[in-house]
Order: sequence, then C-alpha cells, then structure tokens
Amino acid sequence: GMVLQTLDVEAAVRAFAITSEERFLLPYREGQVGLREMLARLRTVLPDDRVYQSRVDRLALLIERWLAHAAGVVELVRTRQAATVRELVGAGVDQSLTADIGRLLEEFEAEERATLDQRLTSLA
Repeated sequence: GMVLQTLDVEAAVRAFAITSEERFLLPYREGQVGLREMLARLRTVLPDDRVYQSRVDRLALLIERWLAHAAGVVELVRTRQAATVRELVGAGVDQSLTADIGRLLEEFEAEERATLDQRLTSLA
C-alpha cells in the first residue's frame, strides 16, 4: 500500500544519499509514479464526499512535499553537496513527513472501518 511505497522511496533515497549509486534510484522513480497513481485512485473512491476529498487533498500535499524533499536530496547528492545532504537527512524531515503521511492514512482506515460498521449495522 501507500505506506510501504513511501517507506521504499525513503529507503531508496537514503541509500542513494549514502552511496551515490544510481541503481538505488529505481525504487525512488517507481515509487513516485506509484504514489501518484494511488492518490488518483483514492480521488475516485468517494468523489462527492467533501470530507474524504479534503483528506485526500491533505495527503496529496504531504506526499508532494515529501517527494520534493526527496528530489532535493537526490539533486544535492548528484551535485556533490554532501554536507547539505547530511543536514537534510539528519534533520529527519523525510521521517517526519513519512510519519505525517502514516497518521493521515490511519485516519482513512478508521473512517473506512466506521463506514463499513455503519453499513453492516443498517443491514442487520
């Protein structure tokens, strides 16, 4: 799911930051595409639910901020700005954004469970 995809991208960027080996960027590139595809699918689930769409918008903003951060790290590694890379990675910005994304996805899951429970109750 989205959390695993996010963690894979984070790990790929960190591996690239440590090694400067381009092979680590394949999961990063695949993850960018995968995360954006997942967001597009989420938008179609409840298109008329403003609360749900607002949550998807917040998630999209977090993911785009996170991907922009990752792209910045990749560019710094490529331009050999190691000290700045260490500062960015050491500051834990990526981990903080990953945690924010995880919390928001937990909200999605809780809402889905509540909706399912409500529907099951109405059927009984």
